[in-house]
This record gives sequence, C-alpha cells and structure tokens, in this order.
Amino acid sequence: TVAKSSWWDFLVPRAQAKSLDFFFFMCLHEIKFHPAGGGKYTEFKMEMGEVELRPEGVGIGTYPVEPGQYERVEIEIKPDRCGKGRSVSLHNANGDFQTADTAKMRFDGLFDYTDGNVPLYVIVDALIVELQKITADNQIKREVDGFTGVIEQ
Repeated sequence: TVAKSSWWDFLVPRAQAKSLDFFFFMCLHEIKFHPAGGGKYTEFKMEMGEVELRPEGVGIGTYPVEPGQYERVEIEIKPDRCGKGRSVSLHNANGDFQTADTAKMRFDGLFDYTDGNVPLYVIVDALIVELQKITADNQIKREVDGFTGVIEQ
C-alpha cells in the first residue's frame, strides 16, 4: 500500500492516466540521495531491472540511507541495467515506442528520512499523462529526463 502524502509529497498533481491502452517500462539503474545543505550524496545500484510504472505508484525498494534531512533524490535510467538494449519502452494510442537514452528523474524538496527499512514508492502519474502524447522514439528522453515527481515512504 502506498503511504499517504507526507514529507515526500512535492506538490505534483495526481493526474490519472487517460487510457487503459497504455503501459510503460523503465530500466532503473541507480538512486542517489542528496543531503540537505550540500555534502556527498549516497548512491545505490537498483536491483529491480525493468519496472512497469503505474499511475498509482510502484515500489522501488528499500535503501539503508542514514537518517537525516535530504533535499533531492535522483533515479538514473539506463539501458544496460535490463539487458534489453532500451532504457524506456512504452505503448500508447499512437503505437509502440522505446529509447536507449540515459535519463534522470528528480524528486526535489526538503524532507526527513527516518527509516531506511521502509519501502519507497515513486508516483509518476504526471509523467504518464505526457508519455501518452508520444508519437516518436526521440520524444521520450525529453519527457523523462529531468522529470520531477513524488516519492513516498
């Protein structure tokens, strides 16, 4: 179950996917936690491989990050993590599309991370709304790279 909105909620509207004729997968490579006030980030390789992302959110695992305040979480998407030669693939009303481009999603905001044993969830419904408009492979990176979404614990 996805936790209720909390300190991870970065005020991104929770749009709903417009069509059931849509799915999208990403190869999640690594996650970085940036501490508040600067300093060295903590990174972890993500062992999930290719993940289907849904409007209601998807669990992305647990990470043993030191308790404290963090100002940004980044998730890097790379094709080499899945062994399929693509970083993102999707199907929408316009057809099937994919890319091997590397991209990075950002989750900005000051939050307290209290327990590294609690699963994290990403909410990307606003991204899904934009990906439903894709009509060519080369449009995917523009939508995914730099996307700012919601992470919940």
